[in-house]
Amino acid sequence: MSVPAVVSHLSVLTPECMALIQTHDLLRKFILFLSREEQCLDICVCLEGSHTLCLLGNLIHLGYLNEKVLEEEANHFVKDLTNMLSYCQRYVSQKKSNLTHWHPVLGWFSQTVDYGSVSLYVFK
Repeated sequence: MSVPAVVSHLSVLTPECMALIQTHDLLRKFILFLSREEQCLDICVCLEGSHTLCLLGNLIHLGYLNEKVLEEEANHFVKDLTNMLSYCQRYVSQKKSNLTHWHPVLGWFSQTVDYGSVSLYVFK
């Protein structure tokens, strides 16, 4: 789920895969797993800044495609998004240095930007 725009690509290229994701209620499982703050932090630390944003974007896209689950788990979903965004904010402020790079969402920080994934940002 931390691959840039994976949900977008799956929904276009393999709709049957998206049907399986919905059948197995994966969005709810992701939301509930991440709602445990310690687990969310562990995931964010492993992914670091850019890939945490990719995970965030994919979860939001899944939520857009599964409005019923999103309504039922709204409190947990908002908590998850808040925790991940807070992590990204702390991550960027810790990574400030004289050798910074511009990230289109995170702004200036010291981790190099993967320009191969930058072109994958999908805006609707």
